[in-house]
Amino acid sequence: MTITFNTSHKQFTAIKCLALGALLLLLSMATYAGGRPVGKHRLFINIGASYFFNHQFWDQNGQVQNYAFNERNSSLSASISAEYGFSRRVSLMASVPFVSNMVRSDISNSTINTLGDGQIGVRYYLANIAYRTYFSIQGNLIFPLYVNTAAVTRGYGELGSSIQLAAAGDFNMLSKSFFFEVDLSTSQYFGGDAPLQGQFTASIGTSLAKKLQLSLSESSATSYSITKTFNPASPAPAKDYSSNEVTAGLSYGLGHSRSLSLSYTTFISGKNTAIGSSVSLGYGYKF
Repeated sequence: MTITFNTSHKQFTAIKCLALGALLLLLSMATYAGGRPVGKHRLFINIGASYFFNHQFWDQNGQVQNYAFNERNSSLSASISAEYGFSRRVSLMASVPFVSNMVRSDISNSTINTLGDGQIGVRYYLANIAYRTYFSIQGNLIFPLYVNTAAVTRGYGELGSSIQLAAAGDFNMLSKSFFFEVDLSTSQYFGGDAPLQGQFTASIGTSLAKKLQLSLSESSATSYSITKTFNPASPAPAKDYSSNEVTAGLSYGLGHSRSLSLSYTTFISGKNTAIGSSVSLGYGYKF
């Protein structure tokens, strides 16, 4: 890993977008899996990339603010995630992200390359309705794949855990088939002022052609901590924030076991968080 800084102020702002870019990528990986069992002794692997960009942020009152010196932030993220089915009901999940964050302004440029927070977890499929609608629960361990220093903070840098409830399936309406997924999750990092976070995501989609699918989703996230401050020039990501975003995605089947996905996400409201958008690509393969 390499780290390059031109000014200390720019390295600080880079951290927010780094963590946010990694979060967006992990969310796109989780949604892409579809919430259905991969099958006994089957392995589903997804390789993804995401480009996030922004030049404004919402303050603690939800007011739009500009960065100083015409600052523009962007991050290029890459990730590999996998799900292995031990049985029809139990599967193991894992993901590893990498983020390259760039900050450009009228007075300086800076770049940070780093690994993000890895995750490993177990998903249990609780029940199904006619093998068309599946309900599952998932527990994850979150662990940093980096080391924070006094000069550079790449993320929370703490262990965490999360629990996710999900429902996914398909239905027919007006002579057309649709598929859906609903996810509700909560996560808790460890530490004195560590944030307690929650997220709700709902997705719906349909087939445009035999191998082409369109999906739309909305996601709301909130994070609570006794630390309420949010400073765009701070080396630490915000611990107390809220955000709402919408995503449009396309998925194209490349045969029985492979698929490509493309999605666009934009934030529509929030507090103590960046205002930005991201474009994501994914390649999925089932062994």
